[in-house]
Amino acid sequence: MDTDENERIEILWDDDEQKKLLCSECLNILFPPKQLDCCGTRICGQCALQKSDGTLQCPDEECGELYPKILPDRGHERELLKQTIRCPICPENKIYPFKDLLNHLHEVHRYKCSDCEEIFYFPQARNHHREHLCNNRLMPCSLAEMGCTEQFKLSDFEKHCQSFEHQNILTEFCHEYVLSSQSSKQLSERREQSVIDEERREIHVALEEMNSVLEQIESFKSQMTNLKSQEEIIKTNLELCRTHLKENFDLFEKNGQSFEDLSNTFKQIREYLDRIQLKMNSTCHLLDLNNNFFWIINISDIPLQDRDIRSEPFQTCPNGYRMELRAKIVPKGKSNLCVTLAFLEGEYDPILRWPFAYSMTILLINLKNSSKTISHVIKGKFCSKTNGQMKNTYEISSLCSMDTINAKESGFIENNSIFLQYHCDFQ
Repeated sequence: MDTDENERIEILWDDDEQKKLLCSECLNILFPPKQLDCCGTRICGQCALQKSDGTLQCPDEECGELYPKILPDRGHERELLKQTIRCPICPENKIYPFKDLLNHLHEVHRYKCSDCEEIFYFPQARNHHREHLCNNRLMPCSLAEMGCTEQFKLSDFEKHCQSFEHQNILTEFCHEYVLSSQSSKQLSERREQSVIDEERREIHVALEEMNSVLEQIESFKSQMTNLKSQEEIIKTNLELCRTHLKENFDLFEKNGQSFEDLSNTFKQIREYLDRIQLKMNSTCHLLDLNNNFFWIINISDIPLQDRDIRSEPFQTCPNGYRMELRAKIVPKGKSNLCVTLAFLEGEYDPILRWPFAYSMTILLINLKNSSKTISHVIKGKFCSKTNGQMKNTYEISSLCSMDTINAKESGFIENNSIFLQYHCDFQ
C-alpha cells in the first residue's frame, strides 16, 4: 500500500493502547519488546539493535538517561502474544490475534521510506524515521551561506566534509573570521584570567581570615572549659566555707564562744578565699586524656649525684593528686640516669583516697624505634607525706646508662634533649 509521504493517518488506539503497543523510540509496533533499566521505558527490538552501539538515550522526557542497559521483556512479550487487538488503521476495526495483526499490518499497511526503502506500519513512524533516524536523509551544510552545497545525504557527511569545495570554503572562512578574531579572543581570555586570579586572591584572603576566626573560637572554647572547671572548684570551696561557718556559728550559739572564735572563723574564710584566688591565678599541668605527662630534659641541665633537676608539678586532674618528676646522674661504675617520682602536698589531699595504690609507669622514649623505649613499672602504696610504711617518693636508681643514651644513633636524644613520659593506669 503506497501512500503520500506527508499523509498522516489517525491511529485508532487510545493512549493506554499506544503506550502498550507502540515503541517509544520509533513509534512502530513494539515487538519484540525490550525494556530500559533506567525507568522501565519499552522500545522495540529493531531500535534496540540499532542503538546497541552506545548511542541510545532514554526517550522518556523525565528520565533522559544516556546509555541505559537494554533488557529483554519476555513477560510483556508473552502478554502481547496472548491478546487479540483491533487494527489501529482499518476503519472496520477488525480484531486479530497479535501474531495475525503483525501479518495483517505487514501485508496491508506498508509505508516505505523513499530514501532507504525501510518498511513501516504507520506513516507517523515512517516520517519520524525520515526526519531523525534515516542515514540517507538530506542534511544542510553549515557553510551553505558561503557557497557550499546546500544539502547532502547523512551517509555522505564524511565524504562531503573532505570534498575540495567544502575544504576550500572552510579555509576561506578561517582566514576571514577566525584569524581576525584571534587577537580579540586572546585579549578577552586575558581579561577573564585576570578576573579569575583576582577572585582567587580574594577567596584566599577570605579563607585566611576564616581560619584565624576559627582558631580564636577554639581558643575561646578552651578558656570556657577552664573557667567551668575553676567555677566548680570555687563552688566546692564556697560550700566548704559555708559548712565551716555554719558549724562555728552553731558552736557559738550553743557554747557561747567568744568573739575571738568568730574572728578566727572569718580568718579561715579569708584564707580559703585567698587559696581559691591563688588556685585561679596559678597554673599546673594536668595529665592528658590518656593519663600521660611528658617531660623534656636538656642533657646539659641534668646535675650529678649531689642534686637533681625537677619537672613542673603536675596533677592527675584539676582536683587530683599532685606530683613531680626528678632526675640526676648517679655515677655507679658507669654513669646512670636516676629518676624519682615524688608525691607533693596538694590542696585536695583531705578529700582524696589514700594511700595511692594505682599502677604507674616511667618511660624513656626512643624516638626512632618505639620497641626500644625503656619503661619501669611502679607499684606500691604512696601518700603525700611519709607515714609509717607509706612513702611519698619512689626512686629508680638506674633507669638507663648514660653510655646507652649518648650512643650514636641511639634514638634517645633529639636537639640535645631526652624525653620522659609518666603514665598512670587508673583501671
